[in-house]
Amino acid sequence: MVLRRDPGSRIRLWSSLLLAALILSACGGGSPVAMDPAAESDVVSLVAGGACAESTNSSGATSAITLNKSGVYRENFDGLGSGLPEGWSACQITAPVGPQANQGLLGDNIAFDPTLQNWAFGGGAATNRASIQGLVEGSSGSQQNASPNRALANRSGNLGQSFVFKLEETLGFQDFRLSVDAQTNAPRNRIVFWQVEYRVGDTGSFIDLGLYRAGDAFGSITLNSCNLAGFGSDVNNQPAPVFIRFRPVGGEGLSNQGASGFAIDNFQLTYRPIPAGRPLRPLRNLNCAVRPIRPTR
Repeated sequence: MVLRRDPGSRIRLWSSLLLAALILSACGGGSPVAMDPAAESDVVSLVAGGACAESTNSSGATSAITLNKSGVYRENFDGLGSGLPEGWSACQITAPVGPQANQGLLGDNIAFDPTLQNWAFGGGAATNRASIQGLVEGSSGSQQNASPNRALANRSGNLGQSFVFKLEETLGFQDFRLSVDAQTNAPRNRIVFWQVEYRVGDTGSFIDLGLYRAGDAFGSITLNSCNLAGFGSDVNNQPAPVFIRFRPVGGEGLSNQGASGFAIDNFQLTYRPIPAGRPLRPLRNLNCAVRPIRPTR
């Protein structure tokens, strides 16, 4: 499920989380989702360098993508068995998560384990799991591990953890559009809201593009300009690095079954060269009548 961004989205989100917690407490309905990241934090290994690299007081990293003139960057994550793709990092912010994330800090790099994990595996800030494409909710662990179609996944849902993609710069290019498959591969009672956001430069706050609800139903949807806010001209022709981040910003429901599993697949960034000496027509809007991707059954 995709939640469109609007000016009151954050207020409504946190109001709904507070209301859910009050209702659960009043009714004795179990423990509400833990909003303190230390309460259910995974044991993760942190490493230096990468797109996070907060220890150097910057997010400047050794790994970033330089665009070519093809007009498209694609990543299907099928090579996760050899590690994270170039330009990608998994990050961990330590408490207090809210202020640090809002200030734009990325945290420390999480050491990525390329080991195959199935959807039922109950932990993992950044794991190599099967994409749900071509599989069904009841697919066995061996079927999942045999699938060559992989996805970058998170099952912890802990605030402060994120996936980060870094572009070195965008000089000479404009009209950027994002498309990515967001998946719920392990539906549970604990629903997690994942925010898609971007930033230009090594410092400053991120700008949100929209929210994805990793919920109680197995499935996948393509996030693009039909259901996310656009970059506008913000990332056009930039000499500074550009970051695109996926991070959990809250949740709802009970936590006794762990967080719903979230994954991204088929990340695509399209763009166009800036023509010399003449203006370029604006891009036409996508045909947004296309139905969301559904898993095969």
